[in-house]
Amino acid sequence: MITVTTRPEHKMVVAHMSGLLTVDEIRQFERDEHEAIRSMGCRSGEYLVLIDTVGSVIQTQDVVAALQDIVQNGRFKAKRTAVVRPGPLARMQAQRILARDNSRIVNTAEEGLAWLLSPDEGGAPLQT
Repeated sequence: MITVTTRPEHKMVVAHMSGLLTVDEIRQFERDEHEAIRSMGCRSGEYLVLIDTVGSVIQTQDVVAALQDIVQNGRFKAKRTAVVRPGPLARMQAQRILARDNSRIVNTAEEGLAWLLSPDEGGAPLQT
């Protein structure tokens, strides 16, 4: 199951993923994420993403491939993405999916939020 909410004060999409996901759920997540981005008035590169996967398990290869497709070929790209994914095997799977410079795998939602809202390399805060 995947739930998508927003934190408009930070131009942030927050997704909570739990259990063993299906490709249909991943495609619905993509639609829900796009709607959340549009509802905040954001375009590609203007928003942050926090994905909490603590409640999910290691995913099947078809689900991993669907997530990789969204990351690599999706219409919208986040300014930064933080994925909460404790555990070494789960972290390796998340690294395969993300493979982007502007993403980070973290142990807790608090750690992810702190990184997402931290200043960028030019010293400007990323929160909006």
